[in-house]
Amino acid sequence: MVEDPGTPLAAGIWNPRMTTTEPDAAQRPGPPECSIIIATMALRERADTLFRAIESVRKGNHTPLEVLVVVNGQQFDPDLVRRLCHAPLVRTIRLETASFARALEFGVRESSAPYFGFLDDDDEYLPGAVDLRVEALRSRPNAALLASNGFRQVDDQDKLALLNLAEAERDPLVSLFRENWLPSCGGMFRRSRIPEDLFHDISSHLEWTWVAFQVARRLEVAVLDEPTFRIHSFPDSQSRSSQYLLNQPPALRRILLDCTRQDARAIVRKHLAQSLYRLSNHYLDRKEYRLAWKYHLDCLLCRPEGWRYWKHAARLAGLRRSPGSRRGGIGSGGRFDAP
Repeated sequence: MVEDPGTPLAAGIWNPRMTTTEPDAAQRPGPPECSIIIATMALRERADTLFRAIESVRKGNHTPLEVLVVVNGQQFDPDLVRRLCHAPLVRTIRLETASFARALEFGVRESSAPYFGFLDDDDEYLPGAVDLRVEALRSRPNAALLASNGFRQVDDQDKLALLNLAEAERDPLVSLFRENWLPSCGGMFRRSRIPEDLFHDISSHLEWTWVAFQVARRLEVAVLDEPTFRIHSFPDSQSRSSQYLLNQPPALRRILLDCTRQDARAIVRKHLAQSLYRLSNHYLDRKEYRLAWKYHLDCLLCRPEGWRYWKHAARLAGLRRSPGSRRGGIGSGGRFDAP
């Protein structure tokens, strides 16, 4: 009997057993060899893309697998969760308090397969992706993580997501900060090589950059430079939001605290300066001048990488020109309000 998803469960698990309805190889009885974890808020408007994601995990694969859906928080649609609980090969668990970082950790802890990966509820795997990844990872017994390529769909056109993935095998740390080679749906992990604390206390923003950073500095990375996923971009994607811009600097500063290689640190400082510059522009466009100045000054403190943006002060000063001044700009004699 499937529990009513409206009733809180102490263990947070609605459907602890998989149901099997199809006789193909990926759905044979027995323990799964691979778990694919999907963290989702299970909102009604995400139902179609969520089930597309689930179906894509099964399609074209023969590896015995399970889909572990972590319902993240309290805003879920009960009808959607009921459908999930009855879906074949889907195990549905619930995290009471919404937190994407904690949902990832919870999913890893609840899964038991020797290999595991992740998929967002609006993205998809390409047919046979699980088999390709597991086979590639088996051929590299010392690798903790396999990073694979895929497509990013923009305006209904598939574009290769990663242009320099091969660099991740040669120097995973430095290449990570030149191009993030671990999108959410791009990795396959080997449980026996993953430290227990890898998914504990994940940075609450830039989560996959943080996970890739921890892997790159401690573990071996293998690469499969073949398309295995498709990322769908939407106008309301988190990476386009104001909150995303605001949360980038603290996430990058946290990486700097743990990063000891000077060549990698220089690249991270460059990204930090860029993120602060974008924030300054963001608040300038919103005419919130005090915050625009704050993030500009923070940017200049990222020396020497932030110094390239010093001319931005002229734009800030020009737009803060007092109503009585005839001309704006530095050295014009106009009077400017203090930031």
